[in-house]
Amino acid sequence: MGFPLYYATAHLKYGWIAVTRSENGITQLSPPSTSREAALTSIQVHPNQTSRDTTRFTNFIEELTLFLDGKIELFSSPIDLADKPPFFRQVWDICRTIPYSETRTYAWLAAATGNQNAYRAVGQAMARNPVPILIPCHRVLKSNGTLGGYAWGTATKSWLLNIEQFKRNSSVPNKLFAD
Repeated sequence: MGFPLYYATAHLKYGWIAVTRSENGITQLSPPSTSREAALTSIQVHPNQTSRDTTRFTNFIEELTLFLDGKIELFSSPIDLADKPPFFRQVWDICRTIPYSETRTYAWLAAATGNQNAYRAVGQAMARNPVPILIPCHRVLKSNGTLGGYAWGTATKSWLLNIEQFKRNSSVPNKLFAD
């Protein structure tokens, strides 16, 4: 990436997250992790290539917290995927149209790209999604209705779907990791 990147970490009640952004928007998001270092490692933040600047992330971290608490459905924080392959960006744009608390299949996404046989390529795009949750790849299931894979693990995928399914229910888990 030939433009300045900034990063921040935050400790949420769900774990540590790390996030990067360009001047144009969020570029990477880590899964909730058990430590700051694990969050940074998961998105390969290199201090010599990025600058720490938490002020650029205040709104996003607030939105992420509200989303994970089941209090909002949409993010206003922009994302920047300009350096990613065009097919992946197309798939991710389609994935972003999946309504909150609904799911679709990899086959549905492939058909929406205009190539119903591209479900494996769609799976690769989902696996390389640098901003899960913002691009809600957790809402994409296998054709048989099972979870399928997820870059952050199927337990996290299930947890995110639970948040969306039961957002008004007080039984939504308030953290991802057990004590």
